[in-house]
Amino acid sequence: MDVSFNRPYGKYCQILDAPLSIGSGEFFLWEFPLCFWLEQHGYDITYISNLDTHNDPANLLRAKGILSVGHDEYYSLEMFSNMKAAIAAGVNVAFLSGNTCCGRIEFSPGNRSFTRADRYGPRDPEEIKAFPAMALLPWKSPNENTLIGARSTGPITGGADWVCMLPDHWLYEGTGMKKGDGIAGLIGWEWHGDPASIPGLEIIASAQTRSGNKIQGTTRPRFIRGQRRILFLTHRAAGLPMVCRPRRVTCIRRLTRRRAGPMRGRNESLQIC
Repeated sequence: MDVSFNRPYGKYCQILDAPLSIGSGEFFLWEFPLCFWLEQHGYDITYISNLDTHNDPANLLRAKGILSVGHDEYYSLEMFSNMKAAIAAGVNVAFLSGNTCCGRIEFSPGNRSFTRADRYGPRDPEEIKAFPAMALLPWKSPNENTLIGARSTGPITGGADWVCMLPDHWLYEGTGMKKGDGIAGLIGWEWHGDPASIPGLEIIASAQTRSGNKIQGTTRPRFIRGQRRILFLTHRAAGLPMVCRPRRVTCIRRLTRRRAGPMRGRNESLQIC
């Protein structure tokens, strides 16, 4: 199934029914709050599209840091390679969303349409159990954890508390958090685990995910599909810290698309910001 950009923005049908999800490609739902906060506090922000990331790797070198936020799910191999090359060139990158770089896509000539070609990472029986159509994909693409540090693992969706594992890390500076302290319900509804064997990788938070009922009040979700470990990582390579309050960052704008391939054509947005 090919998916075209030559169509109006759709409504995000999976999570909620709100005016902000209609006509904006979910920009106002997922990306605008961070963009607003960064600009409000005087950060020097520049923006780049997915297609620019695919076509023009030099664009990724315009800033000291790249923020991937929202739901950064679909990457072409060119996007994957260009992001890795930017990191190798010394650009700091923070991946702040779950399910990042999960589906591999291929663009048509002219880049006005694309199709889902594969799933990044090794074949995951738990994910196939949750989404049987995923078995139709070849599973021959690189492991996304070599780019991100971690990856989506089955059953993909769920929630977790943020539990501090490395209180001396700069991320916790000024918070007073100790190892084992947590923020209830902060993580979800998709998440990453399976850390890569990357020198300098640090696990700063880790918790058990839960899949099941929605949280209502203080009631915990009902366990139904097993628990998987969720990890929050930082990576220090060649003596370069991960994004640490850079004064200039790149925010990669999402583009709207219809979910392709075996995901049954549900509306969603391709977003890298």
